[in-house]
Amino acid sequence: MAARLGFSVAFQVDPDILLIDEVLGVGDAEFSQKSARLMQEKIRSNKTIVFVSHHATLIQQLCNRVVWIEDGVSKAEGDTASVLKEYHQFLHLI
Repeated sequence: MAARLGFSVAFQVDPDILLIDEVLGVGDAEFSQKSARLMQEKIRSNKTIVFVSHHATLIQQLCNRVVWIEDGVSKAEGDTASVLKEYHQFLHLI
Protein backbone atom coordinates (compact mmCIF):
# COMPACT_ATOMS: atom_id res chain seq x y z
CA MET A 1 0.00 0.00 0.00
CA ALA A 2 2.88 2.39 0.73
CA ALA A 3 4.27 1.97 -2.80
CA ARG A 4 0.84 2.60 -4.30
CA LEU A 5 0.44 5.74 -2.19
CA GLY A 6 3.90 6.97 -3.18
CA PHE A 7 3.13 6.40 -6.86
CA SER A 8 -0.13 8.33 -6.57
CA VAL A 9 1.47 11.24 -4.73
CA ALA A 10 4.32 11.46 -7.25
CA PHE A 11 1.89 11.71 -10.14
CA GLN A 12 -0.26 14.34 -8.41
CA VAL A 13 2.76 16.56 -7.68
CA ASP A 14 3.64 16.52 -11.42
CA PRO A 15 7.46 16.72 -11.24
CA ASP A 16 9.63 17.39 -14.30
CA ILE A 17 11.64 14.23 -13.58
CA LEU A 18 9.98 11.18 -12.03
CA LEU A 19 11.94 8.21 -10.63
CA ILE A 20 9.96 4.94 -10.57
CA ASP A 21 11.63 1.85 -9.04
CA GLU A 22 9.74 -1.43 -9.60
CA VAL A 23 6.47 0.10 -8.35
CA LEU A 24 4.39 -1.37 -11.18
CA GLY A 25 5.07 -4.84 -9.84
CA VAL A 26 3.25 -3.94 -6.62
CA GLY A 27 -0.43 -4.66 -6.22
CA ASP A 28 -3.04 -6.30 -8.35
CA ALA A 29 -3.47 -6.37 -12.13
CA GLU A 30 -5.86 -3.41 -12.08
CA PHE A 31 -3.32 -1.20 -10.30
CA SER A 32 -0.56 -2.30 -12.71
CA GLN A 33 -2.70 -1.45 -15.74
CA LYS A 34 -3.79 1.90 -14.30
CA SER A 35 -0.26 2.91 -13.33
CA ALA A 36 1.11 1.86 -16.75
CA ARG A 37 -1.57 4.05 -18.42
CA LEU A 38 -0.59 6.98 -16.21
CA MET A 39 3.07 6.51 -17.09
CA GLN A 40 2.26 6.47 -20.80
CA GLU A 41 0.37 9.75 -20.38
CA LYS A 42 3.36 11.25 -18.55
CA ILE A 43 5.71 10.10 -21.30
CA ARG A 44 3.50 11.68 -23.97
CA SER A 45 3.54 14.97 -22.01
CA ASN A 46 7.33 15.22 -22.51
CA LYS A 47 8.15 14.61 -18.85
CA THR A 48 11.27 12.62 -18.01
CA ILE A 49 10.68 9.28 -16.33
CA VAL A 50 13.45 7.05 -15.04
CA PHE A 51 11.82 3.63 -14.77
CA VAL A 52 13.70 0.81 -13.00
CA SER A 53 12.39 -2.66 -13.73
CA HIS A 54 13.23 -6.28 -14.53
CA HIS A 55 9.92 -6.69 -16.38
CA ALA A 56 10.91 -6.78 -20.08
CA THR A 57 7.34 -6.45 -21.36
CA LEU A 58 6.73 -3.26 -19.39
CA ILE A 59 10.10 -1.87 -20.46
CA GLN A 60 9.20 -2.56 -24.08
CA GLN A 61 5.78 -0.93 -23.69
CA LEU A 62 6.89 2.15 -21.76
CA CYS A 63 10.47 2.99 -22.69
CA ASN A 64 12.07 4.47 -25.79
CA ARG A 65 15.59 4.34 -24.36
CA VAL A 66 17.13 1.73 -22.05
CA VAL A 67 20.26 1.40 -19.93
CA TRP A 68 21.03 -2.17 -18.86
CA ILE A 69 22.98 -2.24 -15.59
CA GLU A 70 24.43 -5.51 -14.31
CA ASP A 71 26.22 -5.63 -10.94
CA GLY A 72 26.58 -1.84 -10.96
CA VAL A 73 28.16 -1.77 -14.44
CA SER A 74 26.46 -0.32 -17.52
CA LYS A 75 26.37 -3.19 -20.03
CA ALA A 76 24.36 -1.57 -22.84
CA GLU A 77 22.60 1.67 -23.64
CA GLY A 78 20.37 2.67 -26.53
CA ASP A 79 17.02 2.02 -28.15
CA THR A 80 14.73 -0.37 -26.32
CA ALA A 81 14.63 -3.19 -28.87
CA SER A 82 18.43 -3.40 -29.25
CA VAL A 83 19.19 -3.38 -25.54
CA LEU A 84 16.46 -5.90 -24.70
CA LYS A 85 17.72 -8.21 -27.45
CA GLU A 86 21.25 -8.04 -26.03
CA TYR A 87 19.92 -8.59 -22.50
CA HIS A 88 17.89 -11.65 -23.53
CA GLN A 89 20.93 -13.11 -25.32
CA PHE A 90 22.92 -12.63 -22.11
CA LEU A 91 20.23 -14.41 -20.06
CA HIS A 92 20.37 -17.46 -22.33
CA LEU A 93 24.15 -17.67 -21.85
CA ILE A 94 23.91 -17.91 -18.06
